[in-house]
Amino acid sequence: MSRALLLAIAVCLATCFWTLVKFRGETQGRTAPRLENNKAMRLVCISDTHDYHQEIQIPDGDVLIHAGDFTEGGSTSDIRRFNEWLGT
Repeated sequence: MSRALLLAIAVCLATCFWTLVKFRGETQGRTAPRLENNKAMRLVCISDTHDYHQEIQIPDGDVLIHAGDFTEGGSTSDIRRFNEWLGT
């Protein structure tokens, strides 16, 4: 496994962990929020896709967290393509 991939995984996990800790702190002393069907919320975290987002198979989930860079260069057309993909 490449160093870049390991770093991307670490960033993604850290972001998810921070999100969960913050969420837990806001709900402490109460029952954790559930979806309408009474199932737990499923978070999906991806990171540093660098214009390869269309090639990734993303599992089903309730919340998608994208941590890190989603483009390689950050051009307006790169951002539009990512936004169109995210809306699907």
